[in-house]
Order: sequence, then structure tokens, then C-alpha cells
Amino acid sequence: MKIDVVIIGINTENTLKSCIESVLNSNYPLSELQIYYVDGGSRDSSVSIAGRFPSIEIIELDTKYPTPGMGRNAGWRAGNAEWVQFLDSDTELHPDWLNFATHAIEDNIGAISGNLHEVFPKANIYHFIAHLEWGADPGESQAFGGNVFMRRSILQETGGYREDWIVGEDPDLSQRIHKLNHWKIIHIDAPMGRHNIAMKSFGQYWKRAYRSGYGYAAICGAHGLRKGSFWVYELGRIMARGGGFVGLSFVAFICLLFGQMVGILIFLLGLCLLLYPRLFRIDYFRENKKIDYISAKRYAWHCSFVVIPQFFGIMRYVFGVMSGSGLRNRVK
Repeated sequence: MKIDVVIIGINTENTLKSCIESVLNSNYPLSELQIYYVDGGSRDSSVSIAGRFPSIEIIELDTKYPTPGMGRNAGWRAGNAEWVQFLDSDTELHPDWLNFATHAIEDNIGAISGNLHEVFPKANIYHFIAHLEWGADPGESQAFGGNVFMRRSILQETGGYREDWIVGEDPDLSQRIHKLNHWKIIHIDAPMGRHNIAMKSFGQYWKRAYRSGYGYAAICGAHGLRKGSFWVYELGRIMARGGGFVGLSFVAFICLLFGQMVGILIFLLGLCLLLYPRLFRIDYFRENKKIDYISAKRYAWHCSFVVIPQFFGIMRYVFGVMSGSGLRNRVK
């Protein structure tokens, strides 16, 4: 069975070669694969690296504000295989993944994902967190990520990925697939690949969390805020804990500014909201993530803090809706 492999990237010279080689070294017949690399406007040597592989078709986006959706759509539309494997260029495909995925195909299955893990999970706290958060239960899934094996007919039926979002385009397409009511999205307990988050600084961590908050809000804005809808609970959690902490801290500051000592109590209340995972969820993380106490405590600190940048990401989405100015990538 022929498969189109679509790799997208921007300024990924450090990981692109490994990504491409992982596909070329796959245990799936190479004659059945057509690889497309879609570049979003790299300023580094990404395009020239891809050009070293004669069998790869390179597509360069000509846009000032590239998005992942633009790249993925350009890639799958260039091919014609029945199934498409999407890959982010910071991912290395497992040698047997395409065999695992093709064996999982059934008539009503439209998209298949598998297990990812970080290449360097012990490099620093950021890699450790990312490694823990790749886990997913096998079976039917609500959504998939950037690395997914998908039917072309679904992409044609839905029109593909949104091209105006810089984040959240994967879960958005997932929800639109579910609304068709005749395709299943599944996660199988098989290795799909290795991911390299390449995060070294707090600034990168903040930006990733900020954008994830923006993504939560964008999904809820597009697909509804009804109870039980996708990501509504997560949005509420961020607003309650992150927004609660920021709001109560501001009130506390005003109170203290006017000599009202009740501001201390208000701030402590906000702090309790923020630190709920650190105070009460360590044992849950130990069991759920299957990690030791020290690792669970470190992860709890992350879960406590991350809602702050996520909250500001949500506020940025609200501002964008009101002003007509959404969050954008700018490369050129």
C-alpha cells in the first residue's frame, strides 16, 4: 500500500536530517513511500538539508505568516496515496510504525496515532515534563497530535487543516472528523517515534505554555463551550486556577496598597488555587504516570505553575477575537 509522508518544519536544521533518515530507514517498503518536505520559510539550512535526499519532493511556502496547517495541507495535496503519514520535523519515525499503523486499519478508522517519547528525557526539567505528557491510552481517541497516520479521503471530506491557526489545528481537525459521525480516531499501543522538544530555557517553556492556553481557547471558541465538550474542562481549570491566582493577586495588591491586611489572606487563597497540584495531587501523579515520588513532585510543580502562562494565552485569544488580530507566526 502506497503512503505519502508529509514532513513540515521551519528552521529545523538540527533535527530534519534525522527525521528524514528515520523514514528512509523504515522497515516499510521504500518503493511504497513518497516523502514531501514542506518548509515554512526557514532562514537556516533546512531546505538544503532536505535537498541532499534526491527522492524527497520539497515544497516551500511563500507566505509571511506560515502555520502548521498550511504546511500539512500543501503536503497532502501534492500527493495521491490513500493514506498520509504526517510528521513534525523534530520527530524520528519508529522503524516499524508504518507496519503497525497499516495493520490497524479497518473500514471505519480514519486516523491512527501511536506512542511517542522524548529522545532526551533526562536532559533537563523541560524534557522530563514533555516525556511524561506524551502518554495516551490505547483505544478510541478524542484527538490526535501533529504526528498521525490519516486517510486522504478524510482530508478531502473536511478540507484539511485550518490554515489561519498557529496552534490547535490538530485537535480542531480531530473534532471536525468526529462530527462527520462515520470515522473513528484511534491510538494504538505501539511505538510511533521519538520526539526532540529541544527546550533549554524558561522563555521557551513559557512560550509553549502560553500557546497551549491560546489553543485551548481557540478550540473551545470554534467547537463550543457546552459541558462535556472537548477541552472545556481544561479551559475551566486554567481559568479557575491560573486566572484565579492572577485575579486574587491583583485584588490582594490593591488591598495592601491601601493598608488592608486582608490582602494577605486573599493572596494566600490565590496561592492555594495555584498550588493545588503540588499540595494534593502528588500521589495521583505517582500512580497515573508510574513515576517515583521525587519525579511526581517535580511534575506537580509544573502542573501548578503552567496555568499562569496558559491563562495569559487564553486572554490573548480573547483579545484577538475582540480586535480581529489573532496570534501569528512571522518568519519572513
